[in-house]
Amino acid sequence: MQAVRLLTNWILGILLTLIIQSWDQKRLDEDQRARSWNAATRAQAIFNFGPWSMLGWGWVTRRGKGLFMGFGAACLISAVLVIVDQILVALFGD
Repeated sequence: MQAVRLLTNWILGILLTLIIQSWDQKRLDEDQRARSWNAATRAQAIFNFGPWSMLGWGWVTRRGKGLFMGFGAACLISAVLVIVDQILVALFGD
């Protein structure tokens, strides 16, 4: 069961982060989009840092206020991961 929890947490963390960054990139203006990460950089950041890559994403695209937005998004994604993990534990045990 621990392997299932680990894989679920890992895959969901990557997917949620990728979805949020892709959605956010569509909302950026031209200057912000020019500063944003290319596909390879984004994939590497998400793979290495998971939801906490949102800090870097926020900084690169929006500078000062983006850091706070990135922190908030990372906390939100992490909270979702904890909730999903607790649901798995409640359903299937540890």
